[in-house]
Amino acid sequence: KASDRSGIFSCKNKCEWDDVKIINIGILHFCNIHCYHCCSEIYKKPNIDCIQKVFERLLLFKGLLKIELDTSGEIFTIYTLLKNFLRRLDPSITKEVVLLTNGLLLDENKLYELKQISINTGVNYSFRVSVDGITKETYEKTRVGGTFEKILKNINLIKDNFPIQISFTIKKTNYSDAHNVKSFFN
Repeated sequence: KASDRSGIFSCKNKCEWDDVKIINIGILHFCNIHCYHCCSEIYKKPNIDCIQKVFERLLLFKGLLKIELDTSGEIFTIYTLLKNFLRRLDPSITKEVVLLTNGLLLDENKLYELKQISINTGVNYSFRVSVDGITKETYEKTRVGGTFEKILKNINLIKDNFPIQISFTIKKTNYSDAHNVKSFFN
């Protein structure tokens, strides 16, 4: 809906996109967990048609430095659709794709597959993993439905294959962890 309102698909004006180098786009409001602070709809299915239209539009760009898939949900809930999009990219469209994720739906097979797609297309991927807790208690209180052991395992799998950033949003449930996030992940 936001994409339609922004005129990406039905712009009546002559839109100039030549100077755009980084696109940060939220395409999904569907998630596999229910975080303390979030308003994503965990049980409502994503609008696949709208997401496919956004992906098709992104494929028309040339010379981007980066596409950031910065969702208000979990990008890997649409893994097959995402893979199909990533396979169609090439360096003339973008040099990098940044994937914002809670990291819980990833595993060795998916990361291997993503690594192969990246190698085959010549487009680099990096991950921004939203963690919001550095103890089991804090993490699972904030990321309801997530498991601390799984996220730590997946962070290690990601960092072995791709550049990774950790995202930590301070809120009531995790304030006690905030001062130690950097040292924990270092």
